[in-house]
Amino acid sequence: MTLSLLFFLVFVISEAWSLTSNPVGFPQTVTNEICNRHENRSHCEVEIDVPDTCSGSSNCPILFFLFDAQDSSGYQSIDLDSRGIHENEYIGIYPQSDSGWNVYPKTENNCSWDDYECTSDANEGLFFADIIAYIKLQGANGNIYLIGKGLGASLAFQLASNAGKELPIKGIITKSAQLLKSPERSGPGLLNYNQPSYERGSSPVSILSIMGTADEIIPYNGGDSTLFNGNSEFEFMSGHETISTFALQQGCTGESSISGYSTNKGDGNAILRDINVGCPPHISIKHYVISQGTHDLNGAEIDGKLVDYQLAYEFIQEVEELPERETQNPSNVISFNPTISPSMFFSALPTDYPSSYPIAMPSTKPSYKPTASPSSVPSNAKSLFPTQTALFPKSYVISYGSHCQGKVDWSNAVRYYDIPSAQLCQSKCSSIQPCQSFQWNQSSNVCVIFYYQVAGFESMKNNVCGFVEIKSGAPEIITQAESSSSGQTSFNMKKAILWPLIAVTVVAIGFVLTNAASHRPNPYRNDRR
Repeated sequence: MTLSLLFFLVFVISEAWSLTSNPVGFPQTVTNEICNRHENRSHCEVEIDVPDTCSGSSNCPILFFLFDAQDSSGYQSIDLDSRGIHENEYIGIYPQSDSGWNVYPKTENNCSWDDYECTSDANEGLFFADIIAYIKLQGANGNIYLIGKGLGASLAFQLASNAGKELPIKGIITKSAQLLKSPERSGPGLLNYNQPSYERGSSPVSILSIMGTADEIIPYNGGDSTLFNGNSEFEFMSGHETISTFALQQGCTGESSISGYSTNKGDGNAILRDINVGCPPHISIKHYVISQGTHDLNGAEIDGKLVDYQLAYEFIQEVEELPERETQNPSNVISFNPTISPSMFFSALPTDYPSSYPIAMPSTKPSYKPTASPSSVPSNAKSLFPTQTALFPKSYVISYGSHCQGKVDWSNAVRYYDIPSAQLCQSKCSSIQPCQSFQWNQSSNVCVIFYYQVAGFESMKNNVCGFVEIKSGAPEIITQAESSSSGQTSFNMKKAILWPLIAVTVVAIGFVLTNAASHRPNPYRNDRR
């Protein structure tokens, strides 16, 4: 009887915390469950759209619709979105913005854009993290995607830049927007960085981007915008720089293929820059450029396919079929298989078309400058890792709780993903002949191999930086045959020199003493006459 009651209680609880389906066009409100924690939002509403096939505990892809400023209230496109959601067996999420998404300076805000401690303005990162946590609790276990246009696309880029444990975003589809070049952060909270960063451990995100070259609100070539309300601290990247930034952060080499398409927008011509040829197998990055396309791309078609939402759903399906990101076995010290070979360097995307849109390389500045506490000041202590085995044939100076100082020259550096320890990252540097420095990030398991010696160390939690020790006055790398940071090899060399010196000294002293004794007068000799 007790066992039966227990099973009944488990059944009741599981049913209470599970997804419930709804008819097409009639999404369910979860406003109270979410918005009670976000009373600082003057407008707050969240709806969830669940097909029959995605009820209960589900692995259906989860798609957030981030509407532009002019259509975020009322959900004008909700019927079309709901039909597509049910036909493609996705779970749809429809959040409402608070009089526009809080990604740029808003005249309605109570705090300055750089007041990260503010609690009276909309905190978009926390808002979406709470929605994701809630639907996961309900049994939605699928991959998470964002689709947005205009201001909604800008928010998608910001959320993707903060992808990680709180925001486990698999992919984004954006129209008529790109990344902010500056500032580094904007808006309340912690999930408010405007560019992805491997130092922070940003997770890889697949991207489908559609931009028009004649966008009058968010210029394709970047720079200022009327959305900034005259604030000179804000600046857009160009469309190509945006894609280059994500490609660089996610381990792509910069290789791409270019193909032409027809469109019903602009002058009728579009190109696709497909960067998949140079990316790890679990990533897809595609960038459509519509020649003379304006900001309004509603109803846009590319080769007869509607961007909303035929092209978008095809992209999601493509990403769903990509292999999962490989993880390394920590016990497999030597035989790990990085997704990028050392010879594959990232370079700027080609600028052959359109020639009027040059690509500015993304900034490689650290995404933030940490304040080091006295206990976290990096030291130039010798490596604690062994340096006399085949695994570490080079001698290193290593600092823990630090990242390598200075900008990364990505033409002479390469990134490896899924390296589970600093030891493996160091061994990778040792196994690559031209490697002179390495950096490992514990949060993201990313290892950066430098083909030059870095300038030094800067404090950074969960990072390890090391460089190969160089002989004074000699340009060559100190190898195992020459020296070792542990001191054992050099100690053996010292012994090899010291013992002959001692032997020669002993012999010399003996010779001197013997010779002196032979010439010293003998007080006992009777030589009197």
